[in-house]
Amino acid sequence: MEKAVLRLRFRLSWSIEFQDGVRFSFKRPSYLRSKWSFTGENGSPVMSITKRGGGKPRGDIEMHGDMAWDSYPHILALIAWYAIILDYEEGEAAVGELNA
Repeated sequence: MEKAVLRLRFRLSWSIEFQDGVRFSFKRPSYLRSKWSFTGENGSPVMSITKRGGGKPRGDIEMHGDMAWDSYPHILALIAWYAIILDYEEGEAAVGELNA
């Protein structure tokens, strides 16, 4: 039985829908920015992730509203870091191709 369904749409937008019908969108406002955010069904931000510095991915997670007390922040944070690591690895691969 599925607990959640993750839908990937290009690199700037993902969505996840949990078994109970709750949906979140995960977006990177711009390819050039190092901030990602989850929004709830009403479009308001529930969690933001800001990548810090260069090099390997690291950053800060900020929960908005009552998200800290919700049952979803752990899985959302995990999905966010997965996306950020994928982005980092794609960037590293592109640099490697340019230097080859």
